[in-house]
Amino acid sequence: MNARVATGKALTAYVAHKALNTLSIFIYGCILLIFVLIACLAYYLSAWWWVVAIPFVLLLLVVFALHFLLIRLIKLIHRHPFTAAQRKALRTFSDKLIHLNDVRSFTPAFLALRSLYDVLRHRDVTTIKSIISDSKSLRSDFHELEKFFGTTS
Repeated sequence: MNARVATGKALTAYVAHKALNTLSIFIYGCILLIFVLIACLAYYLSAWWWVVAIPFVLLLLVVFALHFLLIRLIKLIHRHPFTAAQRKALRTFSDKLIHLNDVRSFTPAFLALRSLYDVLRHRDVTTIKSIISDSKSLRSDFHELEKFFGTTS
């Protein structure tokens, strides 16, 4: 397989798995909080409050099924587990991409305030310097990442 395609698939699978884990923790935490609330209501007020938990049990089953299906889909994108070096390279590259994406969604006013904060705190414009270095080094970083997933073409 072409190294560029393999790297793209690996990066997609890594970012999707990372996002799915974050979303799953949030959803499971919310459902657990609702169950704790229902248990408190059932304990202190009436046992009939457990009837309210039935839709949330069904929702939990649907979330489990969707989580399982999405994990299977991610495994279809990239089948093999990542080595420690591959995982580190993917983490570094995806962090740069996420940082660059976050910066692009900054409004000019927010970027100016952030730069002012950097000057006051660090005596330097660290945010703007990191944006410039990330955007310049992204292409070379991708070529470095390709080395972990096959020969470059």
